[in-house]
Amino acid sequence: MKISLNFKPISMLAFPAIFMWLIATAGFSASPELPSVEAEFPFPVYSQTVRVVCPTRSDAEKVRLRIEPLYDGYQRAVSSRWDDNLFESNFEMKKHLEDYGMKGTFYLNSNDIFYLKGQDYRPTARDLIEGEHSIGGHGLSHPYLSYVNRNRMFQETAGVRIEWESAVDDPMHSYAFSFINFRNPLEGDLVQRNIINTLERAGLYHLAVFKTFDDHLPSDLELSIIMPPENADLETFKKAVDWAYGSEELRTRFPNISLSMHAWYHTPALQYGWDELDRRLAYLNKFPELWKCNQNEYAAYWRSSQMARVEDLETEGNSRSFRIMRPRLNELNDPIPLTLSIEGLEEGLPISVKCHTANVSESTRTFSGKRMFHLFHDWDQRMPTQIGWVDNSLNTAEIEEVTPDADFPDLQAILTFQGEKIRLSVHNQTDQALNDIEVIYRLPIGWKEGIVRKRFESIPAGETLEDAWIPTSATDDLKYHSDTAFFVAQIDFNLGEEPCRLYATCSFQESKSDHFPRDGFAYLGPIEPSILERQYFDNWIRNSDWTANEWTLPGGHAFRWQKEIAGPVPVEHLDPEVIPTQRDWY
Repeated sequence: MKISLNFKPISMLAFPAIFMWLIATAGFSASPELPSVEAEFPFPVYSQTVRVVCPTRSDAEKVRLRIEPLYDGYQRAVSSRWDDNLFESNFEMKKHLEDYGMKGTFYLNSNDIFYLKGQDYRPTARDLIEGEHSIGGHGLSHPYLSYVNRNRMFQETAGVRIEWESAVDDPMHSYAFSFINFRNPLEGDLVQRNIINTLERAGLYHLAVFKTFDDHLPSDLELSIIMPPENADLETFKKAVDWAYGSEELRTRFPNISLSMHAWYHTPALQYGWDELDRRLAYLNKFPELWKCNQNEYAAYWRSSQMARVEDLETEGNSRSFRIMRPRLNELNDPIPLTLSIEGLEEGLPISVKCHTANVSESTRTFSGKRMFHLFHDWDQRMPTQIGWVDNSLNTAEIEEVTPDADFPDLQAILTFQGEKIRLSVHNQTDQALNDIEVIYRLPIGWKEGIVRKRFESIPAGETLEDAWIPTSATDDLKYHSDTAFFVAQIDFNLGEEPCRLYATCSFQESKSDHFPRDGFAYLGPIEPSILERQYFDNWIRNSDWTANEWTLPGGHAFRWQKEIAGPVPVEHLDPEVIPTQRDWY
């Protein structure tokens, strides 16, 4: 649709739908086909050396080491995705999963989401992750993600990760699209590509999503393919599971089969009871060789096994050494070990696997006669036990004006964007040094430097770390620079012997442009479609006084022009080429 713009406000009739979207730029067309999306900022890797000790040198010369595609040699994985900050039903879901030995990942919106009506979900979230379950992100505001501007896209995804990591002191890297919305028909591959790049910059590398996501635009993101949701009947669910379990493509690319997607029977459209969930769980339990996992640990293992490499080093005496290259733990955000299988030796031959920098344990599971060992991350690669967040939403340059996180009351940190520079200050007021510091800066896709990693040796007690650098704009397009830019510094460090993480964030108001008619629209309605019958619609439009403050339709229906329409979606969060007529996702 082309809309000619002039200097007068453009008016729009508001119809009662979820949203009616208007492209307000002349000549806009859908993007051409784009190739698959590779990671812009691949994970850094580190090396470990393992030694396989055998009875004889001849045995050692025969040894081969293989990384198992799935943990403990399993052939497939099964997990589950449960959306939204629900109270009683999330706990009921957790109990049913545990009855069948299953694990779940609960995908949450912001603790300030409107539907909570001020209730605090943080204690519930902390209870949900007990028992090896996990939390994922579902957007701050439960958005139609493909219709928000690119700055807001980053804040919705990175912001929800930061909020919940700091609330439960547990890292995460999984995301599930609210409304299963990851593209729109107007931008197609372009907006999906932007979302993929945004998720990577936010530190979210795994999605629980339908396979259509990959069918539209393949990428380096890890996927857990979700099965038909709770409002589909059991036979539909079984057929989907049979397809997923039997698909060679899924086995080799996306081996995790995932239940979905609300917990459960809180969804108004549902006609089923909890016994229906039990039938689905029982059906899944019939399949052999299923690793029952949560989605964060699945993603961390699958990313590791796909990136890890084995290099044969040397045979010395009766042992053979290998170098393992694998992703760093603070990028993976889950400590699950790599499973190594020993090949080339006679079955039952006594051997041991040793690593001088990490723990190694032998698997108790046998699969097709395999001898397997679990290689843990190096001892200096540790997960944070405390995670904090200091948000500089006003972009002040004064560190005293920013409130420290309650977990780290003696660490004053501030991130700010001033004078075209990103500046980070961390003032250590504790009585211990901060050591082994890595700062990962994360920026929206309007900036070339989406992820910047820096290392610092220490911040002694009473000292301050100062860092500053100039980011480069990737484009002048307002689609990528409207609304508020959200900048992130992820600071991983050791405080004494304790591994910790502190997020420092700031919000920078980007400049506005007169090329887009933001705030130049007035709204009339909502108007029921039945009122707009064709026999008088054209005549009404042709004979109406467009300057009048109030319009009266045939039949006496009166409407007034207004600048604002109530709803939970701030208009500034939308793409500048999108005009809402209700400003309500629902």
